[in-house]
Amino acid sequence: FIAALCIVYAPIVFFNKSLQPPLFYPLNGVVETGAYGYEGRVPINSFNIDMTTGVYVAPPLNRFIGDSYKRGELPLWTSYGASGNPLIEQYATATFFPFQILKNIFPTKTWDFFILAQFWIAGFFTYLFLRLLKLSPISSFLGGLFFMFSGSFTWYWANEQMTNAAMLIPVLLWALERLFQNKRAKDIVLSAFIFAFVLFVGNPGGFIFTLLLGGVYFVFRIITAKEKATQKLKHLLLLLLIFVLALELAAFQILPFVESFSSMHNNRDPDLGYDYGTLGTNWRFLAYIFTPG
Repeated sequence: FIAALCIVYAPIVFFNKSLQPPLFYPLNGVVETGAYGYEGRVPINSFNIDMTTGVYVAPPLNRFIGDSYKRGELPLWTSYGASGNPLIEQYATATFFPFQILKNIFPTKTWDFFILAQFWIAGFFTYLFLRLLKLSPISSFLGGLFFMFSGSFTWYWANEQMTNAAMLIPVLLWALERLFQNKRAKDIVLSAFIFAFVLFVGNPGGFIFTLLLGGVYFVFRIITAKEKATQKLKHLLLLLLIFVLALELAAFQILPFVESFSSMHNNRDPDLGYDYGTLGTNWRFLAYIFTPG
């Protein structure tokens, strides 16, 4: 998988090029034409995704959060936005996601390798998951390769909240399959921590769909297993236990986020055609929710 990344992303790995979103944004600067006085090549934003978050929001916040950790401070608040705002209430900052913390405390010039590391984690754990399902090594390798070079990463790399969630999908499925096969205490703890990591990814929609996928997969394994009804019930209770443990581990992030709902505002007005979440959703467009674009 590392070799495949080195081949496909050779300009990044070997030739000092970059995938960092601000460098891809054609109007990156304070004037309409881009950076003032710049006369070099200007990239064309051909990506049908939100580039603004990856350009103007995430990089400065990531730097601030990383610098806070390096000073030995918890980044619970920033005074640099408006009159100041609490980072712990904003899921998009991924303030407590372990992978994001590691990225944020490293120098900015290394962030490209953290982007590629997300690809690698996704591919490698897809391989491990498929091997647990008794697929052949070559089939498992191809499965990992196809997932790590899928649109979830090659198209959405600029939106780290999305790729954080996508990266953990095979990790979660791998942990749940280990738990189903072995039922050991260490697998219970491992699954609970990975469930909690999913809750920290920085995207509520992302963690809901990821956990839903994990839960549905585990229930499917229980239903199709040739076991007695009492044993299947124990499996379901085990899944519930893991979810409760994960909620407890992530409570210090979830509770402030939920509490903030009463004091936060949404500037997307359904009357102007901006449908946000289930707010103002026309049920004729239900299929669009699950098959965007």
